[in-house]
Amino acid sequence: MRPVAFIAAYVLAARLTDGLNLENGFSPWYPPAGLALAYLVVVGPRGAVTVVLARLAMVAVTSRESYDVEPDGVVIRAVAITACYAAAAWLLRRLGLRRARLPELGWFAAVGVVGAPLGAAVVVAVTEILVLDASGEAAFDAAWTFWIGDAVAIATIVPTVLMLVAAYRGEVRAPRLPSSRSARFEAALQGLALVVAPVIALSLADQDSGTGFLALAIIPAIWVAVRADLVLAAVGLLLLNVSLSTVASVSLGATSDLSELQAVMLAAALAGLYVAASTHTQQMAEADLIDSEQRYRSLLAAAPDLVVRFEANGDCYAANHPSWLPREGVEPVLEALRWSWQGAGRAVLNDAEPRTVELTVRALDGDQHLLCRLVAEHSADGSVCSVVAVVSDLTAQRQAMALLDHERRHDALTGLPNRTRFLHELESLTEASADVVLAVADVDGFGAVNDMFGSKRGDSVLCEVAERLLRIAGPGALVGRLGADQFAVAMHADETTAAAVGSDMLRAMRVRVVEAERTVFLTGSVGLALTSGNDITGLLSDADTAMHAAKESGRDRFVLLDDERRAATLDRRGMLSHLRACLDAGDIVVHHQPVIDLMSGEVQGFEALVRLPAPGGEGLIFPGSFLPLAEETELDVRLGELVLDRALADIAWLRRERDTGPIVINVNVTARQLTLPGFVHVVLAACRKHGVDPSCARLELTETLVLADPEAAVTALRQLRAMGISAALDDFGVGYSSMIHLQRLPVDVLKIDRAFVSGLPDDSDDRAIVGLVLGLAEALDLSVTAEGIETEQQRRCLIELGCGTGQGYLLGRPAPIADAVLTPRPLHPA
Repeated sequence: MRPVAFIAAYVLAARLTDGLNLENGFSPWYPPAGLALAYLVVVGPRGAVTVVLARLAMVAVTSRESYDVEPDGVVIRAVAITACYAAAAWLLRRLGLRRARLPELGWFAAVGVVGAPLGAAVVVAVTEILVLDASGEAAFDAAWTFWIGDAVAIATIVPTVLMLVAAYRGEVRAPRLPSSRSARFEAALQGLALVVAPVIALSLADQDSGTGFLALAIIPAIWVAVRADLVLAAVGLLLLNVSLSTVASVSLGATSDLSELQAVMLAAALAGLYVAASTHTQQMAEADLIDSEQRYRSLLAAAPDLVVRFEANGDCYAANHPSWLPREGVEPVLEALRWSWQGAGRAVLNDAEPRTVELTVRALDGDQHLLCRLVAEHSADGSVCSVVAVVSDLTAQRQAMALLDHERRHDALTGLPNRTRFLHELESLTEASADVVLAVADVDGFGAVNDMFGSKRGDSVLCEVAERLLRIAGPGALVGRLGADQFAVAMHADETTAAAVGSDMLRAMRVRVVEAERTVFLTGSVGLALTSGNDITGLLSDADTAMHAAKESGRDRFVLLDDERRAATLDRRGMLSHLRACLDAGDIVVHHQPVIDLMSGEVQGFEALVRLPAPGGEGLIFPGSFLPLAEETELDVRLGELVLDRALADIAWLRRERDTGPIVINVNVTARQLTLPGFVHVVLAACRKHGVDPSCARLELTETLVLADPEAAVTALRQLRAMGISAALDDFGVGYSSMIHLQRLPVDVLKIDRAFVSGLPDDSDDRAIVGLVLGLAEALDLSVTAEGIETEQQRRCLIELGCGTGQGYLLGRPAPIADAVLTPRPLHPA
């Protein structure tokens, strides 16, 4: 559609100016030439064909007879002139001409106004000489007039078209709408000038000296296209052009050649174009400067930081007022900045390197923390002329950091130092004094408060205990919360005054909690330790050990750790460390003691008994030295699983290497193991791993375990029995109260404790108890195994009482599975 529109505009422009031809047949102002070059600059060389077609269409419409007189000349001129314009358009595009701007006007005048029409004029002259046989003088006159007419049209039309296209493409700013009364008045003058100027030019078009007025009248439109809101400049440019035309007409006279007047018109057009573009550039720069200043002020107004400029003499002023700075608070900040100017500010002024300074400003509502970044500001010659300070408010950030640091180091409920903070302060206290006592206190029975009254009431009790400890500790002492209901107090004291510290803490921890007719009395267990070359960790461990000793002694008391307890503690720590190392490495020893038929001497099974290798690898450590510690530290689960796995592996090896039948292996379990979720699956997985039938696995549990939680024990044992795993009740008879649970406890074997076997056959009480157990087992259809058989007399007595199986040193000592004796043991007949 664009080529068709261009052809139509080209033909229409030629038709409207057809009456302005001079005596030599050429127009003093030829708008189609300006349209052609503008079109080629916009669309590129590919528009040359459209321009040729437009020129041929124009000749057909305005000068039909030209085809009859010189058809070849018409075509040659159309192609040659278009080639000149296409070459000029290509060069202008390469030079960057897209819209009429001041830097490109020189190239536009040289290539577009002079070069392109001059080349076209040469083509016209050559055509006149070769095709029409015209004389050289006539050809020169025609070329001169052709060049002037095209040049005037190019100088007036091309910039206007380029500016309109640039505005359409968004490459220039759109004209501003008039917003004030004066602006609207100027807009009215603009419209009047654009209407009146062409009317005047057309009224003078019939005079030979006035033919150029139409060309000059188009000049103000250039400026209007460039900048629509500068109407006075457009009117002034119109008056300038009219004056130049009038002076040229009067000075040249009626007898002069009109081409001379055209030259004056061209000069006026170029001068007007230059003035318009120069004024536009200046006005655009001023507008950009105003816009930049407005954006700068808007950014400063919205900036969260305070911006201050320092002059070279040290004077400063604030460029904005951020929201965090109160109106009356500017001067204190400036005063603080003036002090920093003496050091960091002048250093920036000298070496242009930025600096960062932290400031503290005293205010009515507290200190204000500021971060000031000083940056050099350079002048046009590159020297440092001033320094800009960008000030940020760090007060909220510092307060938040202080709050986070306090929360990280203190207990959120009581406000006391937490464990980490307390140990840090304790280290400083012990470094300052050699006589320091550390007391670790635990609230006895605190769980009952949460259970009966809720956690909120429990929290208030802890806060009350914390306040009491702070009061009795006094100034210079440390009070902290180590755990849920565990507190610590450290102060300067020696062994003679440590007891007083313990007594005061016990009184502080005696709390009576009453709510809704329910009452709970709370006490405390306090452990005391003195610095004696221990580090902080050792001191805390000593106090913790003493606290546990106080609990074991009956609670509501304090214990001061002495040398004997400390030695026991060291032994306990060493054993615990060795136990952990053995469990981590899987380094345990499992011996097996046979369970023998008392009559035949045949092996009925084995009991797995765990030992630890002694440090250094020489000897073994027996269970009595480490099993209580394992249960206390909750390592019994890991130890039990390891023993179960090793015992099943040994039985599998025995069946594989000795070709034995099914042999039952008894493995001891603890209460924590038995009630552990998924314990049944742990046992089954171990059986599958080693290829042992579950019926060959028997778990031994003590009366104490059953009495601790009978319901949980019954549930777990029923699940095990459903999977084919049997159970034995070990050390039976020590706790008589377990007998009431025996009738519903799913066990298969009762094991008589060695304490009742050792008195046989002489002790009548032991004999009666064993007989009672055997009778009870027979009534409940349970098997019985006697433990601790060490003499032949004990074996015979058990056979007389009806006991079928037993174990003990007489029948076989615990030994590695490779040394197990499977043949019937020769026994003396009863």
